[in-house]
Amino acid sequence: MTDTEWALVADLFESQGGRGVPPLHSRRTLLEACCYVVRTGCSWRMLPRDFPHWDNVYKTFRR
Repeated sequence: MTDTEWALVADLFESQGGRGVPPLHSRRTLLEACCYVVRTGCSWRMLPRDFPHWDNVYKTFRR
């Protein structure tokens, strides 16, 4: 995802306050992983290791 593309959608992924545990992965990285699954049609569990754990990506997608 380019910086220009991220700038278009970044506001949709703003933090919901400063409470809780800080995230392990950036929202941009999680969105890129979701886009990868949609674009390639691979299963969640088959995400390349370059992305966060599939379960984290799937939970982000479900939200």
